[in-house]
Amino acid sequence: MTFEIDPNLLPNITLGWDIRDTCWYPPIALENSIDFIKDAIASQQAHANAASSSSTEVTMSPTTQFSNTSSSSSSSSPCVSSTNLTPIIGLVGPGLSETSIQVQNLLQIFNIPQIGYSATSSALSAKSLYKYYLRVVPSDLYQAKALVDILMNFNWTYVSLVHSDGNYGTRGMMDFKAEATSKGICFGAEENIATSAEDEKFDAVVEKLLHTPMPTVVVCFCEGMTLKKLGQATRRKNVEGAFLLLGSDGWGNRQDVAQDVESALAGGMSLKLYSPPVADFKRHYASLEPYNSSHNPWFKEFWEQKFSCSLDENSSHMRACTVLEKLKDRDASVSFMKRESRRRRRRKQTEEEEEDDDDDDNDDDDEDDDDDEYDDNVNDDE
Repeated sequence: MTFEIDPNLLPNITLGWDIRDTCWYPPIALENSIDFIKDAIASQQAHANAASSSSTEVTMSPTTQFSNTSSSSSSSSPCVSSTNLTPIIGLVGPGLSETSIQVQNLLQIFNIPQIGYSATSSALSAKSLYKYYLRVVPSDLYQAKALVDILMNFNWTYVSLVHSDGNYGTRGMMDFKAEATSKGICFGAEENIATSAEDEKFDAVVEKLLHTPMPTVVVCFCEGMTLKKLGQATRRKNVEGAFLLLGSDGWGNRQDVAQDVESALAGGMSLKLYSPPVADFKRHYASLEPYNSSHNPWFKEFWEQKFSCSLDENSSHMRACTVLEKLKDRDASVSFMKRESRRRRRRKQTEEEEEDDDDDDNDDDDEDDDDDEYDDNVNDDE
């Protein structure tokens, strides 16, 4: 966000921030939200006390500052002050729909706006329930229509269904079924499963999909980790590639989802919200290194995960990072799925070439046999 700050948009106003990691877990997101609200209430009380003790009018600055920065998973702006609190003017996030709904139920009590950057559940479109919620992504209603359009284009009219247990998957699948039914699409197996479910339950889902006659196309309105565990289940049962997965936007280009289950997911399709490239940000991103990003408490972890190396020279679990790792060499727009599909095509092409070579060798052997037979006939005539 600091990359995009425009001083001409809000002259003489400094925006502060306090960033927390939700760990993709609603209770942690709620705990952090309560911290924000406590600061907001404290700032309101401080301003009220100042106003009552002084005849001078108090002007409340739009500046956002926070004092609660004790969490190890938080990052604060330089303007954070423990003695000069100002009201929270809004909250951005969290990423998941289910978590966003829980956080919004809390924030709207205090009239605090919330902006969603990736939560797509159509439930959040209900302004009567979530009146302080705004978002910059379209609702899942449009994803449902797009998934049905894909099915109709390929004439896939009998499919099985899987969705994540929770608001995103349940509501999204409900939207999809309504749209698909109106177009005459029929359903085989229908399964829902929690992302946190045990491996045995994912194995049972795969087993049911396998024993449902006919459909090999599986529409999955799933969170990323649900899809990953489903892929792991197909690998455990040695049925990788048995299904063609058509998925929502919860997993399409996520490296952490596809990693280690590429062969199970390869050939599948998923949706991705259109996001036009920003050239300046791409250059900014490519220039980042551990040595110039100390202000970001998560950058070290990100770098180590991105390049499978350790910035700790004494680590015995991973190879040490070198100066050769560069973000510009890793194209984030090329997903694991695309790379796996390319590998499969190359492998298939190689196998076909080898088969052609074998056929040529067999043809040569046949020609040699014909020559031998010809020589024998000539000798007999003689």
